[in-house]
Amino acid sequence: MPSFHDSLQNRFGQDLRQLLLTARRESTPMANLAAGLIPAGDLPKRRLRGWLKAAILAAASCAAWLACPTTAFAQTVEIAGPSVAVDEDAAGAELTFTVTLTGDATDDSVIPYTLTGTATEGADYATITPKTLTIPSTGTDGSTYTIGVTITDDDIDEPNETVIVTLNTPTSGSTTLGTTTSATGTITDADAAPTVTLALVDSDGNPITSIGENGGIATVTASLNRASSEETTVTVSVSPDPSDDFTLSQNVELTIAAGATTSTGDVTITAVDNSVDAPNKTVTVSATATNSQGVNQTISDLTLTITDNEPRRTLTISHATANEGDPASFSIRLSG
Repeated sequence: MPSFHDSLQNRFGQDLRQLLLTARRESTPMANLAAGLIPAGDLPKRRLRGWLKAAILAAASCAAWLACPTTAFAQTVEIAGPSVAVDEDAAGAELTFTVTLTGDATDDSVIPYTLTGTATEGADYATITPKTLTIPSTGTDGSTYTIGVTITDDDIDEPNETVIVTLNTPTSGSTTLGTTTSATGTITDADAAPTVTLALVDSDGNPITSIGENGGIATVTASLNRASSEETTVTVSVSPDPSDDFTLSQNVELTIAAGATTSTGDVTITAVDNSVDAPNKTVTVSATATNSQGVNQTISDLTLTITDNEPRRTLTISHATANEGDPASFSIRLSG
């Protein structure tokens, strides 16, 4: 039977797995290497380095050389996420995930991966196609490879978001997955909470500041200066309270949907006609706006004028003549 030393001399060109299979088959203890029975100079440095590391890893997990499975020496990859979060408004910002090879590669290995997390591909970061990473056959122990995720800036107020990269089972090659197969990166939102603005419009959507008392209607609308990732609720109130001069619709709530900037829902102020000549009325329109993303605002600077439509009343008095000492009779008339 050839010695372990001779086997290595004759077969050092084979891959590491085959060398280890040879070692197991010939039942030679690993101690031969440590005892100097195998001169280190007989092996190429690259192969010796990978083989020694494999031996150390095997010794830590196996009670005896003969009991060690050959899979303990296969090359593996693990992934690590970015050490810091990335602001979404940084020009060309990228989340970089690092994949590290343990052991020397013996062939090209293609590793597919998936992207998950709270961030959305194509909206919060650029679409990646194809989602594969190749470990080349020239890869050595400790080599690193990167997966870059390019961040897309938007104008939406939203929570910080995550990108999770998960390595999947290789579709080709001898590389296998190590213990850590997924990692998380964080995108920091750079947009301030939006502000809410109220407006009064007519039935055609045109801005107005007044309505006639003979049934005029003003519709209250709300808008955000930038979209929010959460739905915003706007509750409308008026001062003074509705009276004989105007009414407020039963619904007083407007909704701005997540991702939108304009409200839906109908909140209206309707003037009440009467036959009394009176000054124009002023109504102050206010609102509170809230959402779970940090909007908490009070708006109270919108004024609506209700214009009186009764004709102005006129008081006239007629001339009168009388003899001295006699009473004079005047005619007084209110018209209009």
